[in-house]
Amino acid sequence: MGIIQCAEKCRFQKDGYCSLDRCCTVNSVSGSCPYYIEASLNESDSLGKPSDAD
Repeated sequence: MGIIQCAEKCRFQKDGYCSLDRCCTVNSVSGSCPYYIEASLNESDSLGKPSDAD
């Protein structure tokens, strides 16, 4: 599924694309992505982490 664009803060989002390599449990049928799971702070990519620069 890596060709699907993803701008959400989802645990499967990586570099703006969905990183799922196969379908998993459907979490919602009302939103835009049925596989969306909110990313926790320790799972976010470098864009979601605070900067160490002063």
